[in-house]
This record gives sequence, C-alpha cells and structure tokens, in this order.
Amino acid sequence: MALRNEPSNGLLLRADIHSLFDKALLTIDPEDCRVVLSEKLRNTSYWSLNRKIVNPAPVKPYLEAAAWRVASTSQSVTAHLPL
Repeated sequence: MALRNEPSNGLLLRADIHSLFDKALLTIDPEDCRVVLSEKLRNTSYWSLNRKIVNPAPVKPYLEAAAWRVASTSQSVTAHLPL
C-alpha cells in the first residue's frame, strides 16, 4: 500500500499549487524547504512564492521524498536549484 497521503511523506498543498507541482512547474528544495518555480511562471502571480520557505506542518515533511521528486523532475524546475 502506497503512503501517498501519509503526513510525513509530503506537504499539504492548495489545489492550484498541487497542480503546478504535478506539472513539474514547482518543486520544494529538500535542502532548505524553499519553493522553486519554473521560469515559465516568472510573469505570473505565483512568482512571489519563488524561494519562499515552506512552513511545514507539525509533522516534518519526509525530505527523502522531496529529494526523490527533485531528482525525477524535469530540468525546467531543477535547473534553478542552487548548486
């Protein structure tokens, strides 16, 4: 059974933000829990979220899952992660 809805396996996202995440236009940097947006969103209202620190729920997100997501996400988002 998948642990997709396990609180320690992710973040609770608003529906529109979750859609951006699913489309690989947004990810969370597992090193510092900051939002990283694709350049495709630069001239949108979402850009104000870029590099903002995510305020995790009382259960800290499982950062290995976030790291896996970054590794498997298209270059459109991950290219903007700091090296």
